[in-house]
Amino acid sequence: CAAGLSTTLATNACVENKFHRPKLLLMGIDRKGIAQFGADYGFTDPDDIVYLPCKTTITGQILQEPDWALLRAHAKEWFSEGCAICEIYGMRNNGVLEKQAASVIQQEIGLPIVCASELFSGLSSLERAASAVLNAGLLPLTCRFLDAVSRAFQERNIHADMYLVRSDSSLMGLNYAAQHAVETLLSGPAASAL
Repeated sequence: CAAGLSTTLATNACVENKFHRPKLLLMGIDRKGIAQFGADYGFTDPDDIVYLPCKTTITGQILQEPDWALLRAHAKEWFSEGCAICEIYGMRNNGVLEKQAASVIQQEIGLPIVCASELFSGLSSLERAASAVLNAGLLPLTCRFLDAVSRAFQERNIHADMYLVRSDSSLMGLNYAAQHAVETLLSGPAASAL
């Protein structure tokens, strides 16, 4: 027995502006780039982003690592509501710098952290960054929803594998959905269309 769930939770949270506001950590992208191109991706305030310089090549080779000590020293100050991390060529090096930054930050704050390279593999770093910010902001709401649904099934003695409708109308498991909340953004509308 299986149950497919759809929800307008993420859609409503975005429309009503009721999702968490995680801070974005950009590596290899500077303030000047955000000032010039950021507004097209929802980054209207370049000063509301944390920049950690590093140098990588378009093939993902790391030429200069970020200052990990600086990140560790300021993590609690910079990331009070969670964090989204995007390194300019993270999709080319398996997100190695993003994952290392996430590890440093996780040790300091213990809040939701999303690495852009783990969500999408597209070349546009700002598109990946915007998706990571949205995903990090939706994670707490989505996890509460999934917990509530699981409890409701248990209380009603319903034993079914649960799946959540994705934005493209395919299904994903609850564990996957708990880490990829942004993929539920059009869950309700996609299910309605079906």
